[in-house]
Amino acid sequence: MFFNLEQGQPCILSREVKEYFEQVSSQWDTIRRGFYGEEVREAVLMAARILSDQTVLDVGAGTGFLTEAASRKARKVIALDFSESMIAEARTKLAGRNVEFRIGSAEQIPLPDASVDAVIGNMVLHHCPSPETAVKEMTRVLAPKGRLVLSDLQEHNHDSLRKEHADLWMGFKMSYVGGIMHEAGLEDVSVESLSSCCSGTKEEGQINIPMFLAAGHKHLVVLCGSLPRISLRCRPLSMSMRFKESTLSPASIISQSLLSTFSRAGSIRVSWLFASGD
Repeated sequence: MFFNLEQGQPCILSREVKEYFEQVSSQWDTIRRGFYGEEVREAVLMAARILSDQTVLDVGAGTGFLTEAASRKARKVIALDFSESMIAEARTKLAGRNVEFRIGSAEQIPLPDASVDAVIGNMVLHHCPSPETAVKEMTRVLAPKGRLVLSDLQEHNHDSLRKEHADLWMGFKMSYVGGIMHEAGLEDVSVESLSSCCSGTKEEGQINIPMFLAAGHKHLVVLCGSLPRISLRCRPLSMSMRFKESTLSPASIISQSLLSTFSRAGSIRVSWLFASGD
């Protein structure tokens, strides 16, 4: 099944990027193998910690490099890409799998808030006009405690990639990636160098661009706009800790997932203090 962005929604995709992937979709698997190997996929999936009952979103899924492996671990994988030709290749390759295909942008993900358990992406940020917006969108669709894992290029000076592969960014400093993940509301953020490099052959010879692996998880309690104010008090054993009063979604507080998270901890009791409108 395919879902397109609603008509009238502002287009924030780079035309050059989209045209490039439409043109190379049928050869992309061969092109990709010349850049990096299966070890990148293994690193992303290991960091994502996917469970068998989870729904995973693969952003910038392309022809299914991450999607294929994630579908063997998760209950369902949503493969999202802005290129219809790339998604068509993935759909042919992964027919009959537990995969749902969607057309859309990393900066305007066509999914509800807190609707997936993990978000993964490989080589997607350097094709995004606004990496900050993309990371915030990925965080938005994550359920509380869900993990975001991204692999991409570290900062480099190979300007030829802009023309040859429609790269919008010449990689990123790892400190920058960690910063935008923190700003998006992710916790326990780590950004580390991968042992693998993105390799290629140019007129000047072989080039090797270092890659990074970034991971973090979303806060347990999610702020959701101007709704009734609910205050919680958690008592781990004899220590009392009071949550800052916030405007929260009752659904996100009274959900079975939140209550079961606390109950599984065993030593934590959740008590309602009050619930009142503004």
